[in-house]
Amino acid sequence: MNIRDLLLRRRMMMDWGSPFPPPSDMLHTPMTFEAIEDGTGVYFSSYREGDIDLPVIEFSLDDGGTWEKQSATEAIHDEGTGEYDYGEPLAVLNVGDKVRFRCENYKTYEENSTDDNYAFINNYLFCSKPSYVYGNIMSIVAGENYVEAKNLGDANLYMLFAHDIDGAVPVDYYVTHPTNDIILPATELNEDGYSNMFWKCNGLTRAPELPATTLTGWCYAHMFLSCSNLTTPPELPALTLSEGCYEGMFAESGLTTAPELLATELAEGCYYGMFSRCKSLTTAPILRARHLANRCYSTMFAECTALVNPPELPAITIAGNCYSGMFDGCSNLLSAPELPATTLAESCYSAMFRGCSKISELPVLPATILADSCYASMFNSCSSVVNTPNNYLPATNLAPNCYSGMFAKTGLINAPALPATHIEKNCYREMFEGCAELLVAPGLPATELAEACYYRMFNGCTSLTTTPRLEAQSLVNMCYSEMFKDCTSLASVVCLAENAYQSSVNTARWLRNVSPSGTFTKKAGARWLMDTEDGIPAGWTVVEV
Repeated sequence: MNIRDLLLRRRMMMDWGSPFPPPSDMLHTPMTFEAIEDGTGVYFSSYREGDIDLPVIEFSLDDGGTWEKQSATEAIHDEGTGEYDYGEPLAVLNVGDKVRFRCENYKTYEENSTDDNYAFINNYLFCSKPSYVYGNIMSIVAGENYVEAKNLGDANLYMLFAHDIDGAVPVDYYVTHPTNDIILPATELNEDGYSNMFWKCNGLTRAPELPATTLTGWCYAHMFLSCSNLTTPPELPALTLSEGCYEGMFAESGLTTAPELLATELAEGCYYGMFSRCKSLTTAPILRARHLANRCYSTMFAECTALVNPPELPAITIAGNCYSGMFDGCSNLLSAPELPATTLAESCYSAMFRGCSKISELPVLPATILADSCYASMFNSCSSVVNTPNNYLPATNLAPNCYSGMFAKTGLINAPALPATHIEKNCYREMFEGCAELLVAPGLPATELAEACYYRMFNGCTSLTTTPRLEAQSLVNMCYSEMFKDCTSLASVVCLAENAYQSSVNTARWLRNVSPSGTFTKKAGARWLMDTEDGIPAGWTVVEV
């Protein structure tokens, strides 16, 4: 025992009459596994490829009285069964027995590759049966100096307690102690610091405090992913964010409420998928930022099926994919928040409310200058959407994919006006696909077309009886392909194209499965393929104008 340990124990004796930390003093307690069942094996094992050394850890079976060094055993992977043989356990514990750990810069994964040698190692520290886990995580980061340590340094704690990853560590052993917590006191984090740390730890019921106020890239990414019994989040005091810092942090967990989010300046992907598939989440946090970053809120609440009211979204400056899929699959969301931005960005609102089947009133969309895929699938499968506000889509110049799938599979009866005269590739692609209640198609005034501009636009609109007047004289690649496919009530088409005969690709399957009889109005002298779904269907009357 060194001088530092002797002084620490003397201080403990003076403070609380014992040379060992009291049960509640987790700061002075090294990271600990405590057996809940007899015959619990504790394993420290590594799977490696290439020329790389096995790691060494210190462990104590007598509350830190003595410490023993132990090299990791060599894990053998059976590629046939997918199972691992971890060798002999470091220790076998009975109920109430404890093992404490310490080392410097523990790494769950390490790579040491050169031009001549590709080498990596996965390190596993786990119990063979459910066990309590608690104490100061810094004991495997800073070794003997863990009590005062606040910097993760070169440690790699990625997936430290995770299980069932690629067949490794198949035991969900982590259990929250009734009174003792795992503590993560570091305020200086490193990239990927705690990412995936508790993945699938269903025995985790209390989250550790997270005191850092300045975050690093992906430091908390997927930290509590699939922790099904975690209902209450830790406080998140950070004001300075970094790329992907909270990505998927609580995804698929049992959260019922969200933590407060204090930051007003965001980073790329900072909240990406943070609460996705949290089926019990009923309240969303306040989102204060007025200037967004790429992917910052993307899929943040996707498939949160218990969420009824969305947060306000005050941002006036938005970024690429910033809201994409934000509420995708929120089937009980009753309303959409206001969207005040007037300048859009690529895919900014794509799939934002897809599958929100209870939303009936749409937010105002004031922008007149669009961006690539800006509204793509925005209200796809919003089955309660029946009408749109007047002048809902005022833009006259479109962008590629801008309205692609925007209202597909909704309950629309009347489509919004589409005044655009300048259109782009895929701009109306699948816009109203599957709108079985749609009675009247909007006018399409553009006379110059773009590649696949109307592809599958009204596919499956089974109540539609008449097409809009198609004024364009020259067709382009796939412009009308499958445009009215499966419109089973369609009996009237007006198309003034002059070059339809040149390529069936432009009108491929565009009138497949329409009414068996109807009227096709075409320009006098224009040549069309006859008696075919790629041109004029059999059984239809042709009228020239």
